[in-house]
Amino acid sequence: MHWRSLLVSAVLALGLAARGYCEQTAYDLCIDQSPAKAGVVTPDSGTHRFRADSLVTLSAEPQPGYQFAYWLGDVTDPSSKQTTVHVNSPKVIIAVFKPADEYPFERKAGGGGGMLTPTLVDLSTPAWSSPSGGGTDTTTVIPIHTPEPATILLLALGALVVRRRTR
Repeated sequence: MHWRSLLVSAVLALGLAARGYCEQTAYDLCIDQSPAKAGVVTPDSGTHRFRADSLVTLSAEPQPGYQFAYWLGDVTDPSSKQTTVHVNSPKVIIAVFKPADEYPFERKAGGGGGMLTPTLVDLSTPAWSSPSGGGTDTTTVIPIHTPEPATILLLALGALVVRRRTR
């Protein structure tokens, strides 16, 4: 009888040890977008649980009237519509969109300020350029897209939620 209960105890202990060994750590990945309803993100907005060391593919498609700007958070390529995130800790990722009618402006210097006219700018060139003749200097203004207050609030709330879940 003693051997039988010892054998049952050993089997139970091995079963519990094996279950603990097989359980993998999982982390929360909070995904959102700013402004709300400006696009579609995949996986959907919300908090998702992934196994530790997972590589998750993220994508962002803008709604009509918007364009994708960048990702906020620890992603592989923040400027690409499709990127990946390595889930090795709890993370908050936000897809940022901007109205499609935002683009850089060019302003002619001298001559009373002149009128601002929309133009496409190659962002790989320096911000200052000078024409090869003509006599007036051209300054290219590249807008710096800062997150709107709602985005900053989402990041703070997401970090708070993730921090509480890990405790």
